[in-house]
Amino acid sequence: MLVSRSLISDFNSVLTLSILLFSSVLTESILLFSSVLTESILLFSSVLTESILLSRSLILDFKSLLTDIISDFKSLLTDIISDFRSLLTDIMSDFSSLLTVLILLSRS
Repeated sequence: MLVSRSLISDFNSVLTLSILLFSSVLTESILLFSSVLTESILLFSSVLTESILLSRSLILDFKSLLTDIISDFKSLLTDIISDFRSLLTDIMSDFSSLLTVLILLSRS
């Protein structure tokens, strides 16, 4: 009977230690998993934030580029129209002078 009590006592001790060890391993695993999960979420958030900022920067750069292109195109069109107007004015002036000369020649 004494051996039996000793065996039961040893079994209880081993069982208690096993439960404590399992509990410790489980707690450490949960903490480690939680840490990995938290770090992954923070890293993903950081990557997402950087890509949003990069996208925003690219969009702003593209907008600036388009604004510059439109401004240059407007300036070019304005110059072309001005040059064309000047050319037409010169042609009309020369044509008027030519008509005046022809009229004077026809009268004489």
